[in-house]
Amino acid sequence: NFRELTCIAYINDDWEEGDGGELRCFLDAPPYQGGKHQGAEDGSEVLTVPPRAGTIAMFLSRKVLHEVAIARKPRVALTLWCSAYPL
Repeated sequence: NFRELTCIAYINDDWEEGDGGELRCFLDAPPYQGGKHQGAEDGSEVLTVPPRAGTIAMFLSRKVLHEVAIARKPRVALTLWCSAYPL
């Protein structure tokens, strides 16, 4: 994985609780090594970020295991991945 830093800016003006599409970060999970991770099932502390307009999330891509919840309506975000290697 070439991604070192992930930056996400949410631009959903009408997002409401229950719409889905939240970013879930597993704070004390081991770094992803390939294969399937257990997510919250492994007992990790979970930080949930709702995709509300004006919210920006930044995290170290290789160190913070993360996923996006299923969205029940369109979810709009601008994502920037910063690379540790030349592309």
